[in-house]
Amino acid sequence: MKSVPGVGPVLACTLLAELPELGQLDRKRIASLVGVAPMNNDSGSLRGQRRIQGGRAQVRTVLYMAALVASRFNPATEALL
Repeated sequence: MKSVPGVGPVLACTLLAELPELGQLDRKRIASLVGVAPMNNDSGSLRGQRRIQGGRAQVRTVLYMAALVASRFNPATEALL
């Protein structure tokens, strides 16, 4: 995991410890489990805004910090944020 640019020891350990389902679920379910998948707020004919919510906050925080650092040092990852 640490061979990927931007993935350091903190992110690798957090993913292994806090997300044991990694590798067993598909990317959509993992995104929903972490809390970065957009959830709809629809009711009847009304369509609300999509927002991220729920999930595992500690994993989401560490992923955000890793993306922030990666975007700072690698211009190709700037589109992530």
